[in-house]
Amino acid sequence: MNYLTKCMGVKEMKELSKALVKFQSIVPLIPKNQINPFFSKGENKAMYADLATIIDVCKKSLADCGLCISQTMDIKDGITIIKTSLIHISGELLESILPLPPIPDAQKLTAAVTYFRRTQYVSILGVCPDTDDDGNLQAELSKGNNTQNNQQQKTQTKNLATQAQVNALKNKFPMTNEEIRKIFPSFEGWEKLTFEQTKPMFDFKK
Repeated sequence: MNYLTKCMGVKEMKELSKALVKFQSIVPLIPKNQINPFFSKGENKAMYADLATIIDVCKKSLADCGLCISQTMDIKDGITIIKTSLIHISGELLESILPLPPIPDAQKLTAAVTYFRRTQYVSILGVCPDTDDDGNLQAELSKGNNTQNNQQQKTQTKNLATQAQVNALKNKFPMTNEEIRKIFPSFEGWEKLTFEQTKPMFDFKK
């Protein structure tokens, strides 16, 4: 899928460029106010800003900078497209054209249109919806990862051979790790010897 952007020319974008710089410096934080159920797990919620919220937050700052956004749909070469236009009161404009994938189901098409309109809207303005508790969410995710790693380490430690077993096998096989590996290919060293690996070693008859 191609994402096409066009403008009236660099020389004719002077006023729009200045207005866009001003807009990006004054636009308020766009809160993520909706939960995405497809990427949420347990208490860790994947949040996003819906289109209505993005438009509502941006509209005053756009007006203060002499800007507005127009979004229309059309069919070009048999392909449905969404055209988003960032327009300045001087007449300068920036356009973004996004082709939609073929979706026969009307309900799914409507959802796709809303999604792509939201994507184009924030892209052409150069803004990124955010939330004040992203840091807390990241901390919780890190905490969960650390807990999982600790559990894995405990499981691995529990499966290791005891020191008594290691000492007994060292006496039985007084040789280098490479020599032992020729007999037991899965052997990776005494410190990594697992309980399961000790049985064939104890049963081995020289």
